[in-house]
Amino acid sequence: MNRRQAILAGTAVAATAVLNADESKGTKAIKKSYGMTHQIKPLNFDPNTLRGISKKVIVSHHDNNYAGAVKKLNLIQKQIAGLPTQAHPIELGALKKEELIALNSKLLHELYFDNLGGDGKPNQQIQKVLVQGFGSYEAWQTDFVKTGKSLGGGSGWVILSYIPEENVLINQIAGGHSATTATGIPLLVMDMYEHSYHMDYGVKAAKYIDAFMNNINWKEVTARWENI
Repeated sequence: MNRRQAILAGTAVAATAVLNADESKGTKAIKKSYGMTHQIKPLNFDPNTLRGISKKVIVSHHDNNYAGAVKKLNLIQKQIAGLPTQAHPIELGALKKEELIALNSKLLHELYFDNLGGDGKPNQQIQKVLVQGFGSYEAWQTDFVKTGKSLGGGSGWVILSYIPEENVLINQIAGGHSATTATGIPLLVMDMYEHSYHMDYGVKAAKYIDAFMNNINWKEVTARWENI
């Protein structure tokens, strides 16, 4: 095989790979939008091992707030699926708003619990990413912690997000379950609703934030980054 034949053969192989990839995307099975039942995801760590966040808080948070959001989402979607065709758009719109709140609550809680259970020490890979974004790990940490403190006594979420369109990292506030950056990809999520810390610290949100930082599972955060 001469050089020209080799190039043509290589081009054919590459084209076939692209076609196969496109075909694979086109045949990807999509679940029904309504009709599935969302499951409550179990904790992936032992709540007894956390430092500064009690098992009582974690279990209550998971079994009541998170599980409640999952159950509510299932109920709302069942109601949407059961709406008669002659239902007024306002009826659907009201359910859609509640669906968004319940769905985001479910998803954010799952991200939150999954990025707990670690030793709080970032590995070199994620440190390098944070240095690129914020100048230093300490600068990112100061920004993240101060953002969390701004919500003390209130409610909401603090999310380290990657914005693909801007190729930038941002520590953002989600003031509710329906107010996040539109295309932001969450890397680290901290719940700042009082149910996350009040039983342990009362109104002293800053102490909870310190405890959260000491229990971050940076391997999970790194895995989220690698999957972008």
